[in-house]
Amino acid sequence: MFSRSSVNNEKFHKLAKAAKSDGMEFRTLHEVRWLSRHLAVTALVRNYNTLIDYFSEELNSRNYSISKYSWKRLRNPQFRMAGTAIHDILGELASMCKLFQTSILTLMEALQFFKVKTCKIRSQYLGERVYWSGALKESIDSDDQVIE
Repeated sequence: MFSRSSVNNEKFHKLAKAAKSDGMEFRTLHEVRWLSRHLAVTALVRNYNTLIDYFSEELNSRNYSISKYSWKRLRNPQFRMAGTAIHDILGELASMCKLFQTSILTLMEALQFFKVKTCKIRSQYLGERVYWSGALKESIDSDDQVIE
C-alpha cells in the first residue's frame, strides 16, 4: 500500500504493526509508479481484443464519442504494434529494476549489467535492422490477416 499523505501513511504503518502480517508490504511511491506502468501496458496487451469488442458494443449501443475514438485507435495496427513493442521494452526494464532491488550486485557489476541490457534493447529496436519479439510478430501477422 502507498499514499502521498503522511497522515494516511502513518495509519498504514500502525495498521501493519498491529496486524504483524507479512502480507502487507510497503513500497516506495516511485517503485509503485514504475511497475504500475508496466502492469498497465501488460493489461492492455493481454485484453486488446476484449477492449475492441467492448468499445464496438459501446459504440453500437450508446454512440459515445470517446468509444468511437478508442475503437478507432485500437483498430489501428500501428497502435497495436507500438503497444506490444512498449510492452516488451518495459518488461525488460521492469525485470532489470526488480533484479537491482533484490540482488546483492556491487556498483560495478550493476553498471556492467545495465550497459549490456541497454545495448541489447538499443540494438534490438533502434538498430538498422529491427529484431521483433515473438509477441510482436504474432501481432503483425494477425493484423496482416485483418487487413487482407
